[in-house]
Order: sequence, then C-alpha cells, then structure tokens
Amino acid sequence: MSNYADEVDLSANLEETIKELSIQGIRQQARANSWTYTGKCHYCEEPIGTGIYCDADCAAWHREEQAAQARKYGRHPSDLE
Repeated sequence: MSNYADEVDLSANLEETIKELSIQGIRQQARANSWTYTGKCHYCEEPIGTGIYCDADCAAWHREEQAAQARKYGRHPSDLE
C-alpha cells in the first residue's frame, strides 16, 4: 500500500511541475509578444499619437491576419519572424 501512495505522490508532483512550466512558458511568450508604442499603427503603419493601432478596424484586421497565419503555419506568427 505504501508503494502505491509513493506513486500517487510522484504523479501529483509531476503534474504540478508540468503545470508550473506551462504557466511559465505562457508568461514568457506573452512578454515576448507584447506590443509597444512605436508612433505607427502596427497594421497599416500610419502615424498615430497613442496606442498600437490607428482604429478598431486595423486592430481587427491585424488579429484576423495573425489568426490566419497561425492556422496556416500551426504556430504563433511572431515565431515565424
């Protein structure tokens, strides 16, 4: 019975480690993919005063384009650059 409990504990520890590594990876990817203000729209490159897109349309078009690239290549578009 003790051997079974050890296996359960090891399995629980392994599961917790996998979860922690997954969360860490997601956080690192979020930091790497964060957009910063450049003075230009990230989609059409028009000059802007604040933000990362000039309007809601550019934001939507950019999201759609990124989603299409992710579907096509099977990974996040920033991984392709």
